[in-house]
Amino acid sequence: MPSDIKREETGTPINQAELIARANATVPTKVQSDWMDREFYGFIHFGMNTFTGHEWGDGTESPSLFNPAALDCRQWARTMKATGMTGMVLTAKHHDGFCLWPTATTAHSVAASPLKGGKGDVVRECAEAAKEFGLAFGVYLSPWDRNSIYYGQGKAYDDFYCAQLRELCTNYGDLFMVWLDGAGGGGIAGGDAEGGGRQKYDFALYHALVRELQPNCAIVNCGPDARWIGNEGGNARAAEWSIVDERHFTGAISVPPYSDIDPTAPDLGSRQEIAKADQLIWYPAEMDTSIRPGWFYHKREDAAVRTADTLFDIYLGSVGGNANLILNMPPMPNGLFHQNDVSACAQLGKKLRAAFGKNLAEGAILTASAESDAAHSAAEALSPDKNAYWHSGAADGSIELRLDLRHPQEVTYIVLQEHTESGQQIEAFSVYAEQENAWHRVAGAANIGHKRILRLPKPMETQKLRIVIEETRAFASLQTIAIY
Repeated sequence: MPSDIKREETGTPINQAELIARANATVPTKVQSDWMDREFYGFIHFGMNTFTGHEWGDGTESPSLFNPAALDCRQWARTMKATGMTGMVLTAKHHDGFCLWPTATTAHSVAASPLKGGKGDVVRECAEAAKEFGLAFGVYLSPWDRNSIYYGQGKAYDDFYCAQLRELCTNYGDLFMVWLDGAGGGGIAGGDAEGGGRQKYDFALYHALVRELQPNCAIVNCGPDARWIGNEGGNARAAEWSIVDERHFTGAISVPPYSDIDPTAPDLGSRQEIAKADQLIWYPAEMDTSIRPGWFYHKREDAAVRTADTLFDIYLGSVGGNANLILNMPPMPNGLFHQNDVSACAQLGKKLRAAFGKNLAEGAILTASAESDAAHSAAEALSPDKNAYWHSGAADGSIELRLDLRHPQEVTYIVLQEHTESGQQIEAFSVYAEQENAWHRVAGAANIGHKRILRLPKPMETQKLRIVIEETRAFASLQTIAIY
């Protein structure tokens, strides 16, 4: 373990025991843990921009434009389920302020549109479709509202926004996630809202309301439960940490000081980085990206839909790199996904099932050089039970696990999961495979976290694998070891 880490402000050495104790005490809440288990879900960007061809509307659009004649939220849910997603999140209101449900807060909603003669409710149809197909349901509610007369008026707008949040959190069943955007607020890129000045969002108020009404719901992006990964292109860090320096993310708890945050920094949680912290928080990452260049549907992008191979690589880098993946699929003006999007997702679903359908480690023999006790022996890491896990105990130096598949198997992927309720502890590890009576290093990384998927350069036949944990913060734990 490094011994020369110094606090950035003073240059004085950090007490290693203190640092490790703080890191060990930093673990996810149940809401965060349940959210991390969702791993992969869909985004639905649908609204006024779908009909105007814009990405950011200005709030002056007529509700008469919104008329998805063939609206079928069941097609959305069916497509996402077949892709392997666990939930879907709808843009209930984007920056233009148009609400996809008949809200009592404004006339700028589906109630003033031709949809079902003003009787339509896209949020309800989406929530019901999600439930039918076994998907969790969540909402995006933009704090930036370029239509509201209250925007820029401080408390008056906060009350208006909270009234919308209350409707969504009480009228549509359980929500697994509320996705909050920071665009258009004080000090945030996006420009002044039409008809009002910048609004300094009272995120602490919004968070408290969601917690009150939906206590099991994760509040993501401008929220305390998960953060933006730092780009929308589907590019993951080589080492994504869930334990980060709280001072850089004070905004997750109260009002975001966005000028103080660099979510694109290459390192947010290594030992060197957390040594600068006075307070650590568990703040996992979510990667948000779109199946198309834009977030809303544009006909000109029909030939620019990402391929299944590209989407599969993004999945490996995000879900397989300790970050959840939310993949946007924008419906067309008629209210359906384009066939190109459906086809790409269907192929992605097939690739995921082919890659991870059969765990070759089932029935394997796993031993470890260190175990804390019999209840957390190495064999527990092969159990599908989330509550079963291997724990090394306080081991000094490298720790080795040996996996015998009982007979030679063709291996392409190695999937590892830490027991995150015990923290994120592993700081470096390598995987070796035996071939012709010799051990060869075939994979490795700096960390694991909720899930690490290692793809070998090419499939290889082997019967025996070694996982060598080279550096830890205090101990090591693994909830899952799976081979595909």
